[in-house]
Amino acid sequence: MWYDLTTFQSTDDMINSAYLTYDGNRGTNIEAAIKMASKSFATSSHRDNAQKVIVIVASDYQEGNYNDPRAAAEAFKEDGGYIITVEYVQEHDEPIPLLANLASGPQFQFTNRFGNLTAKDLRTAFCKANCFCPTNYNPDNQGDIAPLGGCYRPVSIPAIEVLAARNCRQHHNATLAKVEDISKAAFLTTLFSPKTKFWIGLRLVDGVYQWPDGTTLQSNSYQMWAPGYPNPAAGDCVYMYQYSGFGFGWFNDDCGDDQNYVCHNAPCSADNYCSSRT
Repeated sequence: MWYDLTTFQSTDDMINSAYLTYDGNRGTNIEAAIKMASKSFATSSHRDNAQKVIVIVASDYQEGNYNDPRAAAEAFKEDGGYIITVEYVQEHDEPIPLLANLASGPQFQFTNRFGNLTAKDLRTAFCKANCFCPTNYNPDNQGDIAPLGGCYRPVSIPAIEVLAARNCRQHHNATLAKVEDISKAAFLTTLFSPKTKFWIGLRLVDGVYQWPDGTTLQSNSYQMWAPGYPNPAAGDCVYMYQYSGFGFGWFNDDCGDDQNYVCHNAPCSADNYCSSRT
């Protein structure tokens, strides 16, 4: 038996309506459960651009005469799905090692054996699973599985700054990238081959350098100007460039020059549903 997230509207509803009956078989057919759940994602009730998530809660596992579920689990995960496992063992029961092999990594594997399993842990796992970047965007994961630092699309077709910004807006209402700290700067440098100039979102407006989100560059803001810059005489727009072996910096340039560029947008998530992944 499987239930999707719209089946129950309250805890009482679930307790009063969920019936698990013994069908007389010995063993646990997790493979069939994964395949059954997978089919449900093809129905009209599932939003196309929300992640597919299966939650497997088990207090025991007996192989019986059923197939090993790991192949079905891997196929589901390779197709972009996530599996959250909850090992709910009773006192004196044995752990269920198989669940660790089915989960989509340690952040999606839970157990009550140590008494610290909470509903918040599961909500966080759901949020992480449903936080992802659109197609052709690179995630800035910052050491996490979710793109906590945002999503970035490098474009290697040079354009003047205004056209670069417009192209970003046309895809998920993105903007030219903001470089708010050294970690972000280091991430952006990995998106292009060495010695590549690329527009960032910084621009001189009425004598003040401003980012696409409206924030301005202050004296205490993170800055990485190349030697001899800023130089407003060179132009109002700003590109980033590897000017020496390990040295990257910001350079003023005429906004009408053609440069590569990087678009940034917030990841698709529970708070930011993406109507399209492309």
